[in-house]
Amino acid sequence: MVQVHLSSATDGFDQTKQRELNLLPGNETTLRIDAHRNGMSLVYPGAATSPTNNLGSSFPDSLRSILVTLLGSAVSAPIGFVVQDFLCSRKAA
Repeated sequence: MVQVHLSSATDGFDQTKQRELNLLPGNETTLRIDAHRNGMSLVYPGAATSPTNNLGSSFPDSLRSILVTLLGSAVSAPIGFVVQDFLCSRKAA
């Protein structure tokens, strides 16, 4: 079990997430931490650690979750830049 806690007093951000990892002795793995102003996510590319009732649907569900996360990040980043640019231009005026 890995627990990640991020906080920023200046941004008002304080969030904790947990993720179970399936680690084998002597092997390395990567846990990606994506932090944004509105939340944080932990992405572990390894195998699921808890058994599921329907093993046939776990891979498509995981793939869909990853694709939605990537799509959300791809959409939110340009929107954030546009909003920041707009606010900077209004501040300069």
